[in-house]
Order: sequence, then structure tokens, then C-alpha cells
Amino acid sequence: EDGILRVWNLFDHQENLSFDLGMPARSCAFSPDTTGRMIAVGFGKPVKDNARTINGKWIILNISDKGDFQIILERRDSRKFITEMKWHNNDRLAVGSSDKKICVYQLTTETKPATKVDVALLSMIDLVSPPMHFDFSRDGKYLRANYESHELHYFEVGPGLHIKEQSRLKDTQWETETCVFGWNVQGVWRKEDREAGTEIVSLDCSVQDCPSIVSGDSRGRLKMHQFPCTSARAQYITYPAHLGPVGKVRWISGGYVVSTGEKDNAVFCWRNDVDDGFGDPLGVAGSAADLDEGNASMSSEGIACHSALYDFVGQIIYPSSGNCVIFDKRRQMCPRHDERDVETLNASVDSEVGMSRQDSHDSFRHEASVSAICTSHSRQLIASSHDETIRLWDSQCLEVATTLSDDRQQHDVSILSFSPDDTKLVSVSSDGHNQIMCVWMTLNGEWNDANLHIQTLAGHEKVYFCHFTATNQAHLVSGGSRHVNFWSERHSTLGVSKHTYEDTLSCGVSVHNKLVTATKSGTLVVWEEKKIVKEVQAHNDGVLSLCACPEGFVSGCCKGVVILWSNTIQKVASFDVAQSSPSSFQSAICSIDITPHLNGSSTIKILVRTRSGEIFEISCVAERIHLLCKAGCEHVDMNRGVPSVSPCPVFPVIDESI
Repeated sequence: EDGILRVWNLFDHQENLSFDLGMPARSCAFSPDTTGRMIAVGFGKPVKDNARTINGKWIILNISDKGDFQIILERRDSRKFITEMKWHNNDRLAVGSSDKKICVYQLTTETKPATKVDVALLSMIDLVSPPMHFDFSRDGKYLRANYESHELHYFEVGPGLHIKEQSRLKDTQWETETCVFGWNVQGVWRKEDREAGTEIVSLDCSVQDCPSIVSGDSRGRLKMHQFPCTSARAQYITYPAHLGPVGKVRWISGGYVVSTGEKDNAVFCWRNDVDDGFGDPLGVAGSAADLDEGNASMSSEGIACHSALYDFVGQIIYPSSGNCVIFDKRRQMCPRHDERDVETLNASVDSEVGMSRQDSHDSFRHEASVSAICTSHSRQLIASSHDETIRLWDSQCLEVATTLSDDRQQHDVSILSFSPDDTKLVSVSSDGHNQIMCVWMTLNGEWNDANLHIQTLAGHEKVYFCHFTATNQAHLVSGGSRHVNFWSERHSTLGVSKHTYEDTLSCGVSVHNKLVTATKSGTLVVWEEKKIVKEVQAHNDGVLSLCACPEGFVSGCCKGVVILWSNTIQKVASFDVAQSSPSSFQSAICSIDITPHLNGSSTIKILVRTRSGEIFEISCVAERIHLLCKAGCEHVDMNRGVPSVSPCPVFPVIDESI
């Protein structure tokens, strides 16, 4: 009510943005569009104490890329203060006011992000009491509302008609669950509380993984019930929260709750830890130390990222000593490191000018060791990072396509992965206590319009893998220390379905309609419909890398064994890279990539990189293993007529125990 709109950072609890509204406001709501940059604000208060206060007025603010606020819409159809506001998609807004009205507006925007909004009054619903809470149905056709007089009513949004036969809507799916009176939440109203004059002021329901209701009452307490809660004898947990009535309570994606107090002017952020009986909490047992020495975060060579990848013409990209090196094995290489034959990408912010392939003698560097790197599915883009910023490179002309940065991502990136259509990029970072997941998005596909689409907390335990899926299991999947999380996107937020496993899951890959994860003990765990359907003891040591291929997928372990698997989790071929390596070779396979046949029916080459930095290429056709790069980035002479190391034959393995 101080007339200041504040936007807070959930992760460091700091105020990011503020805007002087000029008058008190008691209601606001973020738009659920792809950027979430519009905020609707309703003005007024019960007792008007300032002539500048315009009760019943509401506005829509747009947040620009620079963090500035711009008023793009103003409207007033009521004469008393606004009590509640609720969006449906990005084109409909319901505004409730204390003069016993709910106005539903149709909104139209022509640009993204919106710079102007056209508004039309769709319906004006007259009530018998001021509205306090309301929810849209998922299709936007219906609205249910709670009154100040403790009533629940249903309306048809278009014509604004009251629906007397409430049984018509018994199977309706609701977009949100914030009404304090309703069939699914009637159990939160306990007889002893009503007799003591205690009322439920606000509630919200999470129906993603462990369905729960969090409610706040007039005594400042928060209560947690299972959803739905239809019995007054249902068990619950009580938390002392605010000094005075709770103002609002809302779930935040990632298993967090935010509550506000009417009297203490406090905003609390709570973390929801779920009992094992309901699924894994985001803060699961275990730590990054669960993975053995072969999967340490940095090798003795000082390499933070041990990836090696193919680009769109088959050249090999790998990080080394602050560089992203592009190695063309087709050129004549000498045993020494020849700068004329190695092209590197500079990740410095100062270097905006790209490098042609004729200028390969230049050295373009990161300011520190590269912590994460990946290629797009088209192999046209390379994403790399050594800090909290991400740089996208055009692998053809070696120019910086764009730099992704946002104040909400303030920590070093450890994981990068593109979506199957290359329009989204997920990054994972850590602030020392929480794992933070960010989803970046481009609308035009060129990434020059990229923005931070979603940010959410991914738990307290180390995340070892995170990637997009093309299945109906989830939009994203992540895993690590004894946990797997399936993430689904809805209205620009990520909901999570959390699952536990008895061992640390070091890597994962999506194969058709399955998710395959691997453990530090060498077991492959196959998931379908978010359930474990099969477990296979694949290796005698920890599996550190998985990669999808036409046959199914490829796995690599700490002892240097690489196995090609079919879609049915049957061994197709096995390669022992450790036997074909120098005696000092540290055999842990940390990265796998493949080159498929042009018709996409089989795998032609498998590229692996080890903990100590060696890069090997396995030819599935010639049945040979070639050492391309030794530890310390010394490239091997490819002019000789024999392989650089002794060949290791490809042979089928039949294991009747699988």
C-alpha cells in the first residue's frame, strides 16, 4: 500500500526492480506468456486517505529488456478498490473489485514483447458480495468465485451468466486452485478453528507431483494438507509464520511457497520437503562426493569440461586451457601443436569479430577454463560458457551469434543442452546451496532475440545431467545424486515430478519413448511413464557418459569400455579403448558423440574423450580405434598409413542374462 511495485529475486532475496505507482495497490499478477514481462496492477484501498488514489483503476506494465517499466494499458470500470486479478493465457484478464463486480477483458497484443495492448470488455459479472478469490477453467470458458460472504459461485465467462446447476461443472479442470471455498479444499476448514473465529484467508494448490494444499489463516499460520482435502479430520502440518493475518500464499515452481503478511509487512519464502512416501524432495540425500574420483569435477590437467563434439562438417570441437578448439583431422597434422591447423573460438566478451577459417593462426580464448559446451542438433551452433554468461557461436563462420546473460543467472554454468528443434537452451548452475535451472528461448530461430524464458530452482543436490526430451514423459529431465526430476512446462513455469533412486545417477539420455539413466556402479536404469521398467548391469564400473544413436544409445564407463546398445537395451557391440591407449592413459570415458550414416540407419563413428584429455575416434565400419589427441592437446600425426594405436575389433556380444 506504499504505492511502490517491487520485483524480487527468489534466489538471493534481493529487490531486482521497483516502480513508483503513485497510489496504493492491493492486487497484481504476472502474465503467463512466454516472457512473463507484463504485470497487471489494481489500485485502491478500503479507506481512501489520499486524493490521488483512484479506486477501481488498473494498469498493465511491461518490463523492457533494460529493466524499465512502461505503462501499456490503463482502464477503470469500477469505483471501488481492486480485490483480485487473474490472467488466462495471455489474452484474457479478470478483475474483481469491492463494488461487487468481476470484469473480464479480452486483450490483444500485436508485438512480442508487448508495447501496446488493445482491450475489450468481454463481460461484467454482478455479484451479491465483493469477490475475494476466483479461478479460470483451463479452457477459459468458466469462472468460479469466492465472495466475502463465504459463498462459491460459477459463471460462464463469455456472456457473464451465473450457472445455477453447479453439477454441470463437476468434471471441469481448473487452471488454478486458489478459491478457499470449494469441494477439493473443504477439509481445510476445521470445526475448532471456525468456533475460535479463525478463517482461511488464502490458499493455493500444487497438483504436479505430491499434490498439496498450502493455506494461510487469520492467525498468521500456514497449514499443509494433501490435495484434495474433503474431510475435516484430514491430517495436516501447521507452521507459525506471520504476526497477524496472512495476506497471500502461493506456490512457486520447484517446490517453493511464498507467503505475505498483512500486519508484519513481511514476505517469506518456504521450501517444501516431501516425505519419502510421496517421492523425493528436491533436497535429496547424497552429495556430489558420491561420484568417484573418475568423475571429479576437474582433472589434474585443469580441464573443467571434458567434452568432445562433432560440428556440422565432422570437425571435432573440444575445450582446452581456456579455448574451444576446432580440430580438423582431415588436414595433415604433425606431432607438434601447429597453430595454423588448429582453430579456436574466443569466448571473450571483447571479441565480437568472428574468425575465418583462413585466419586459423589466431588464438581466441575464454578468460578461464570452459565449464560447459554443447552443439545444437543441427550442429550449426556451439554454446559454451566459463562463467554465468553463455556464448553461442556459428560453427561455420566462427562468429559470435549472441551472448546470453541475465541478472537472474548469477553463477557459473555447468550444463548446457539444446532442445530438439534448437529453439530452446537449458543451462544449469549452482550458487553453492541450490542448483538453478534456466531455459533460454528464441522466437525467430536465429537466437538474436533470445531471452530467459524460465528460471527455477532444481534442488540442493548436484545435478549431473539435464536435457530436453521428445517424449510425453516430460519437457525436461534432470538427475544426479540419487534423484531424477521430470519437468513439465505450463504457462511459462516448470512443474516437477520428483523420483528417488538408491544410487547416484551420473548421466542420462532420451531414447524414443524411454529415458535411460546410468549409475556410478555401472547399472542402466530404464524409465517409461516416469516409472522404472528395467535395470541392466551394463559395466563393471561407473558409467559417466551416454549418447543417443540410430541403434539406440552408446555408454562409456570409468574403465574405458564403450558399449553400443539397441533400443531394447541389448548389447550390439563393445570397444575397450583402454587396451588401445598409452600406459599412462586415464581411461574414464567422460564424453561421447557419434556420426550417423547419411540415411540415419546406423552409427559410423563414435567420438570419446577421457578424463585426462585424450580424444579417440572409433570407426564402426573399419573396426578400428584411432587416437586423435593426446593429453595436453598434442595432436597425433594422421598422415601415416596405419592407425595411431593398435586397432580394437568390433564384436557383437550376446549376454543371455540380459
